[in-house]
Amino acid sequence: MARQFVPGAIDGAPCPAMEFEHGRFWCGMVRRPGHYLGLPAWGDEEMGAMIGKALGTGKGCCADVG
Repeated sequence: MARQFVPGAIDGAPCPAMEFEHGRFWCGMVRRPGHYLGLPAWGDEEMGAMIGKALGTGKGCCADVG
């Protein structure tokens, strides 16, 4: 999702919205989308919830780590 909407995102490069904190990775598009989209932070909670729902957060990981 970040590659589609974050200005300057590069295909094949790591996700520009991937955040690392407290020993784990987090989706910045869910945590603080305004930061990555150049929008005011007051919409982060609502927008982050919508992005999280679209990504299926909390449903388990289907990442290919092999």
